[in-house]
Amino acid sequence: MGHGRRAEQPIVLFVVEQVQHQNGRELVIRVARQLDAAGDLTERVLPEIERVFGLGCTSVVLYTRRPGLVRKLEKQGYAEAAKIMRKKI
Repeated sequence: MGHGRRAEQPIVLFVVEQVQHQNGRELVIRVARQLDAAGDLTERVLPEIERVFGLGCTSVVLYTRRPGLVRKLEKQGYAEAAKIMRKKI
């Protein structure tokens, strides 16, 4: 039986890595999955991931194939940095 309060649930699952390059350290967001349907991951959580895990980094990178996410990221200052080419063999 509940006491009128909802138990705290995680809102996102993410995996990040800091990669050292010759010209500086980069925060790489390997995986980010929204677990709570409330709100927008790019607005609610991404700035905190950048702030907490990007300490000492000169840039942050993530990979996506979702055009809608690209538009949201561009509004937050992200820009396309590369094209990935793939061929099945």
